Amino acid sequence: MSFTISRLWIGLCALILTLAGLSDVAGAQSRALTESLARGDVVRARAILDAEVAGRADAALHRAHLEGLIALRQGDAGKAVEIFDAIVDIAPGFAPSRLALVQALHAAGRRGPALAQARRLANMTEDAQLRDTLLDQTALSEGARRGGVALRFSLLPSSNITGGASAETVMLGGVPFVLDPASRKARGTGVALGVTAWRSWTLGRAWTATAAASLDRRLFDTALKPHESELSLRLTAAYRSARAEVSFGPRLALLRQSGGLARRQVGLGMAGAWLMSPRARLTLTGDWLRQDYPQAPFRSGTLTSLVPGVHWAVGKRTTLFAEAPMLRETAAAPHLAHRDLGLVLGVATQTAGGLTLGLSAYAGRNRYDAVYPGFDLARKDKVRSLRLSLSHERFVLHGLRPEISLTRKWQASTIPLHDLTTTDVGLSLARRF
Repeated sequence: MSFTISRLWIGLCALILTLAGLSDVAGAQSRALTESLARGDVVRARAILDAEVAGRADAALHRAHLEGLIALRQGDAGKAVEIFDAIVDIAPGFAPSRLALVQALHAAGRRGPALAQARRLANMTEDAQLRDTLLDQTALSEGARRGGVALRFSLLPSSNITGGASAETVMLGGVPFVLDPASRKARGTGVALGVTAWRSWTLGRAWTATAAASLDRRLFDTALKPHESELSLRLTAAYRSARAEVSFGPRLALLRQSGGLARRQVGLGMAGAWLMSPRARLTLTGDWLRQDYPQAPFRSGTLTSLVPGVHWAVGKRTTLFAEAPMLRETAAAPHLAHRDLGLVLGVATQTAGGLTLGLSAYAGRNRYDAVYPGFDLARKDKVRSLRLSLSHERFVLHGLRPEISLTRKWQASTIPLHDLTTTDVGLSLARRF
């Protein structure tokens, strides 16, 4: 299969380079340049190009592009990637180099970035034949993998693993009330183990269906936090066009704590994305879930979430994003029903050496429907958080790529029981098969 995909990519690159050409100069000299490059006669290729682009404002771009092609022809894919990367950084709209970058990334064994560049170019180009060819080939290449398994492992130290209050005593109806240990702030560490298996099917030129099952086990080093097991099942239908993607389907999740069923969620989920421009993308995710708590029926109700967002690429390695998460949860006990509104601002960037850095800030308000028991007012929370994450594409441990995260959360509530601060550290490993 890998040999077939490689042949498809070679054919694709040959076609797109033929369609785009080295430059927009037509005629015998351009054909002679291509033939000289194919023979490995780089001296003559450079001479022909110099004659073709003499006096042009973009002559330097074409000369640099030729050097990238020469490096690729000589088998130095890494150097070719560096050259084409530099060109598209300076001139994002220079299509020949972006096309060649796809070929160079694939030759360097970086199939994921090659597919991403091909998709981006398909969305940028006004050439219908080129766009259709790119989309067909990337879909075929991606579709060659119809299923797989992903393994996850996380180590999760926390300064407040119970999510409890900092105070030991709160006033309820004017009477001091001592909180039990499980309701108070406590340090601890969690370990999460997970596996996801998935299988997809092609339903047509633009439609696919995917079935996925996940099993997660979370263990804690304190008796104040019960161990958890969660099973999730998803069936998703997805539609993809040149500028938009949308997916939707049913969801089922079962959560067990201390050996018993703690929560059952059944409902629908959706996700969508629309490319406004080569650099800007709108996103939307949402869920509607029916929640049942067999051990605590007063918590049973519905959970509706919606997260619109915008992602803007300010460079080939840096993306800014803004999201506005909204959540509505109902419950049999009115004082547990609430509406949450928030705003997330963040940046994700990758250095030339492969280090990926993510930084995001959240601010939100949670408003509850009814008066809190023992108080004469409804609960309202102000929530703030900061999150930092680090990973490196070349740092792999036995096939597992680690990510380190640090999250600091502050919550101020009208109900002192729910005032809290938390510092969470995460070390996550994931591997796909």
